[in-house]
Amino acid sequence: MENGIIQSTVAINHKKLFRIHRGKTTIKLTLENNMFLLSTSKTGNTFSIYSDTNSSNLIGKVESNFLGTEYTIFNSDKQVAVVCYDTNILGLKGPRRMTIILPPEGQSFSDLSKTFKETPDQVIVLQNKQPMWNEESQSFVLNFEGRVTLASVKNFQIVPDLDLGKFILFKL
Repeated sequence: MENGIIQSTVAINHKKLFRIHRGKTTIKLTLENNMFLLSTSKTGNTFSIYSDTNSSNLIGKVESNFLGTEYTIFNSDKQVAVVCYDTNILGLKGPRRMTIILPPEGQSFSDLSKTFKETPDQVIVLQNKQPMWNEESQSFVLNFEGRVTLASVKNFQIVPDLDLGKFILFKL
């Protein structure tokens, strides 16, 4: 570790069928000292995350819908979060919006998306902070207080959904 930066290695193995990428993709993440961190495999729309190299100790999964606009995150057996993206073909509605739905601490729901739609006050809702239009640069801008040096649509900030009148306290 140098200057607070940890180097890691990502090894990707695609299983191909007739030279076309289909089937299972396996990814293993190791730190600079060859210490194993995690592995994941993708089958269809599901990423399975393991704490060992032979994919026997499942610690969680991420499943996406067909369009890739909703991702459900599971620990070993229950939903722990849902991440939803508003559809925005070609970016015509401005920057994309992301909503994260979480159960309150100590609670769980079998279907977070359904609970959010039926009774939104029963779940914790976070959204990405929307950037403001900057006339000078003719682009959308979001202040990261110097933490981001390269512009990217992958840079985002998560804030509580203030429309629901709730706030979130994160404990370290």
